[in-house]
Amino acid sequence: ILNKVKAILNKLTPQKFDVLVGNFKELTIDNEARLMGAIDLIFEKAIAEPSFNRCYAQLCLLLQDTSIQKGADGLSGKSKNVTLRRLILNKCQAEFSKTKSFDSNKAERKEKRLAECNTNEEKRRVQEELDIEEIKARKRSLGNVKFIGELFKLGMLKENIIHQDCLVQLFHNSDEDSLESLCGFMTSVGKLLDRPDIADRMDQYFDRLKKLTQKKDRICARMRFMIQDVIDLRQNNWVPRRADNNPKKIDEIHRE
Repeated sequence: ILNKVKAILNKLTPQKFDVLVGNFKELTIDNEARLMGAIDLIFEKAIAEPSFNRCYAQLCLLLQDTSIQKGADGLSGKSKNVTLRRLILNKCQAEFSKTKSFDSNKAERKEKRLAECNTNEEKRRVQEELDIEEIKARKRSLGNVKFIGELFKLGMLKENIIHQDCLVQLFHNSDEDSLESLCGFMTSVGKLLDRPDIADRMDQYFDRLKKLTQKKDRICARMRFMIQDVIDLRQNNWVPRRADNNPKKIDEIHRE
């Protein structure tokens, strides 16, 4: 079954979307191992291919009610219904927490591993490994944040999770990786969040962003420009200067 799931995901594009969703629905996903395996595959594809994660989010939306009966727990002795929607959201939140843990221990872990090196050659090799680890972690983090944004835009995530679990945490970390994720996230979902009833909250976010652009000693030029782009985007009523880079169907291209 999981090989079939993988084959479907490898072919998933906007043009083939409807047919492949139909193929997915025909699969027999009738136990926890199969459902969790399918979710792992969807999630890994979504964060590894950010330009296609709108497709993966739409797939999750259409399959969100796919469910299995989980075995009885020790307290109630009753089995419970577990849906794909609940499990994919748990997966996103777990990845977010893992990123937080990685970031908080990054400097200490790097210092420890380099201190264990006995030669300059070994130190160079370990430094390269650490750099690769960091690049991979950053890509996963950015992919996950973008995927969370797409799930939110489709109504699969509650807004309080966006504020409390994502934005507040990204502001709190304020390292380069978190700020890059924050900018991508705000670019993706800012228009939906920027409503009159929470205008004060959004103003607070953007006041903090403006202050960050002034911290030239702490924030690199690349990040300051990225933050300024988000500020400009809000001032332009969330109309981007560049077109959406998400892949389109052939008939959409023809219409344009």
